[in-house]
Amino acid sequence: ASVCTVSGTTITILGVGTCSVDAKGNPGGMYSTSTVARRSFEVTGLAPTVETGSTSGVGIRTATLSAIVNARFVEATTTFTYSANESLSGATQVVAVALASGGSPTTVTAEIVGLVAGKTYYYRASATNTAGTGTGTVKSFTTGGTKPTAATTSATSVSANRATLNATVNANDVDTTVSFTYGKTKDLSGETTTLAAKDVTGSVDEGVSVTITNLDEMVTYYFRVDATNSLGSTRGEIKSFTTARPVGMTINNAAEFTNKKNVVLSVTGTSGSVTAIVSNDGGFGKSESFDLIDGSAEISWTLVASRDERLPKQVYVKFVSRFGTQSSNYQDDIILDTTAPVLAAATASASTAPAAAVTVQAVRAPKKKNGAKILVRASDKNSGVGTIEVRSSAKKKPTKIVYAKPKAASQWVTVKTTAKKLQVRVLDRAGNASPWKTVTVR
Repeated sequence: ASVCTVSGTTITILGVGTCSVDAKGNPGGMYSTSTVARRSFEVTGLAPTVETGSTSGVGIRTATLSAIVNARFVEATTTFTYSANESLSGATQVVAVALASGGSPTTVTAEIVGLVAGKTYYYRASATNTAGTGTGTVKSFTTGGTKPTAATTSATSVSANRATLNATVNANDVDTTVSFTYGKTKDLSGETTTLAAKDVTGSVDEGVSVTITNLDEMVTYYFRVDATNSLGSTRGEIKSFTTARPVGMTINNAAEFTNKKNVVLSVTGTSGSVTAIVSNDGGFGKSESFDLIDGSAEISWTLVASRDERLPKQVYVKFVSRFGTQSSNYQDDIILDTTAPVLAAATASASTAPAAAVTVQAVRAPKKKNGAKILVRASDKNSGVGTIEVRSSAKKKPTKIVYAKPKAASQWVTVKTTAKKLQVRVLDRAGNASPWKTVTVR
């Protein structure tokens, strides 16, 4: 093959090897010619030239890089270097097919795979032959992908103290972090807790959940999902759930005392329960059955009364599943106190009431004294004294004052009033009231 061609005074290099040139001249005149001896030189080739080209077929995880390479007559190998760092530190190299020798620019391409979606990559082309290496400029491209989509779904496995929060998240092929935020305010503007869930990838909806514990019983909680990737964040809508009662039973919402035999039982069965069997007898010698709705029921119940009402009244319950299986026994107790407390005495003296004292009636501009200091002596053998009530007349709304020590023999209270006569009574912790006693403020 020819190494070079000559046209006039122009020599065109066609390849490597020895290029020989014969020169002719006309030194003697128009009709005479002379030949100069042949001259030869070796063509060994030059380092290739490279121009980093554009990318094509950029997808979520793949792209095709290109370069324009002139091998300059010596077979050259083209290499693409790419990295997520603009400095190309920690770069990955992809070697394209060898480029046959020649002297014309040729486009070389290479497909790269395993990229991260939604990420910017930097790349550069270079070509090497035996004469040296040529390097192009650094260019960049960004893989496809979008911010995640996320939808909060209903909570499951809700019990008295725990629940599982759920959502579906689509990462849209960009690595996505997911978390749940929950609290007791509808718009989650108050105190909240945030828990991380598993990270997601890929381009399909994926279920994500977390289980939260140490919740308060019978409280409504609000929650949402948050999903974030390098291209943005998405918040799901706020949903809610209400924690259940604990499995078992409470009497009058777990009250300690009652002054009535008729009470309300709040029962919550074990999983799958359809019936509750209730009895005042731990042996269930006499019992009644009640249907449950969603495992729970509010049941009107009558306690067994006796002469001595100071002892707790026990109520028992066991649950039956739809297959007939019975649970173990659960119970609660309450003290039935139907005896009114005794208001032994109440004496009152005029006093200067402090600013924090409770008001019995509207205060008129006092001349000297604007309050009354009352010594209340009371007792209750069963539940203990719970409240003192003071009023200036039967038509006035009484002021309620907590009896600090239920078993104490007496307690001083101070009220704001200019009335000369006051009515006083006490209530025990079961709600039984003593008769009103009228006292004169001296």
